[in-house]
Amino acid sequence: METEVREVREETGIDVEVTAISGLCTDPGHVMAYDDGEVRRQFSIGFRARPVGGAVRTSEESKEVRWVDPADLDDPRGRFVTI
Repeated sequence: METEVREVREETGIDVEVTAISGLCTDPGHVMAYDDGEVRRQFSIGFRARPVGGAVRTSEESKEVRWVDPADLDDPRGRFVTI
């Protein structure tokens, strides 16, 4: 889980401990077709993590970082198919 820990730190300033994989999903309608003939469908892997240090900050890859209540988030299951 080193990649997840590194990416969260780079993009948010928060140090985390990954505790579980929470899901794997894709949007069947989102297909990437490249000029060289390669065709792929992207997918996302969701992880559960708990903060263990650091301080909230933005980066070149994030324009806003903040804590939110999970109940306030849109439910992505309407847009994705769980694999």
